[in-house]
Amino acid sequence: MGDSVLHTLSAQHGILFAKATIVGRGSYRGRNIIAKNVEDDDCDARGYWPVEWWIMSVTPAENPIRKDKEGLTSIILQGGKEALLRDLLDTPGGEVERALMGMYRSKWPLVKLLDIGGKEVNPDYGACTCVDGPTGIGAPEVPPIPCHVHNGYTKRNEKGEVVHTKPGKLEAYYFPPLDTPEHAGRPPLAKVHARLGLRPTVTKEDVLRALDEFGKNDAFYALMPAYPVEPYGGWTIRQGVMHAPGPYPTLEVQFAQDDAHMGSWTLGARIEPEEERRKMQREIQLCGLNDGREWIERMVEWDLNVDPKFQERYHRPIRVLEEGTWGRRYQLFFDEFYGEGVEVKQGHKTTRASDERPCVAVVWSGEGGANGNAVSAAHEHAREFLVTPNTPLTLENTGSTVLMVFTVFTIA
Repeated sequence: MGDSVLHTLSAQHGILFAKATIVGRGSYRGRNIIAKNVEDDDCDARGYWPVEWWIMSVTPAENPIRKDKEGLTSIILQGGKEALLRDLLDTPGGEVERALMGMYRSKWPLVKLLDIGGKEVNPDYGACTCVDGPTGIGAPEVPPIPCHVHNGYTKRNEKGEVVHTKPGKLEAYYFPPLDTPEHAGRPPLAKVHARLGLRPTVTKEDVLRALDEFGKNDAFYALMPAYPVEPYGGWTIRQGVMHAPGPYPTLEVQFAQDDAHMGSWTLGARIEPEEERRKMQREIQLCGLNDGREWIERMVEWDLNVDPKFQERYHRPIRVLEEGTWGRRYQLFFDEFYGEGVEVKQGHKTTRASDERPCVAVVWSGEGGANGNAVSAAHEHAREFLVTPNTPLTLENTGSTVLMVFTVFTIA
């Protein structure tokens, strides 16, 4: 298999294409952007909707109900062969790993396209105790991903003590435009918001009461400020920060792990009977912790969440790097992450100089060429590719609309 991947790499001038790897989730639905995922019968036998496209992933999905190889990307090789990217990197001798990742395998991120949506619901915030949070029945809205936090895997050792087996998960979002031919026909969502962090007036007692309402109502959402989701914008979300990404397709980059502690269940949904609610609360909220107080102490970085300058510190609009008659290039991920967007106008091409870091590339809109290989947002096997180390990337627009490609590099 090693010779086959090296031959493919040479024939395709330093890039490898992949099959789309779609991951199911049981806690939210989508907008039919990456798959049919809105209706009840769009879910699989586990009750999971196909809502996440994991891009050049070597990280397995850790759903409560596991599926073999879920989350792992398959590379398309010459002659119609396929192989998991993870298995290729594990090829004995290290030659394939060096060719594909250089010295950066340990810095490889988990990159996803989240298709977030579903049908409108009326939130029930209950008797929210936060001084400036909503109470009672709220206005109709399409549910976000349920609010959750990443501050490490937890388990108990032989002494019964809670220990972290992995660090917390840093992540970042980018909101791509939807006024493209591939996406323009979808019904717009008015006033899309992402709930991030906690209101500065929230107390730990407020959070404790909301945690106990898990699956009963939507009290936790009332504790979180809602920020507008706008194309060409994004956020950096630190470990220990609560978040509920809104119903908008979201390009996400994060540390390569699939852990989460839920703060609430799906907006507008209830868990019954009580025995099942308590069981799910133990399994996906507490995850080995004793109770809500321990959850707050170990999972939540309090000062980051209630920071009055949260938006100022963590909101990340794009930064244009260069532009001309050919199009433009801009930075879309920041801080420990780095990513770029490239827009190439009809009949033009552009070349990004070689980089010692590998990167993933996703064709969001249009069609054309990448190092002489056909790429297209409309074709599953031509819209996701790996650019290997020290490979210049030439993008050419041979279509009738703008060619838009997103790249994400290794973690700093």
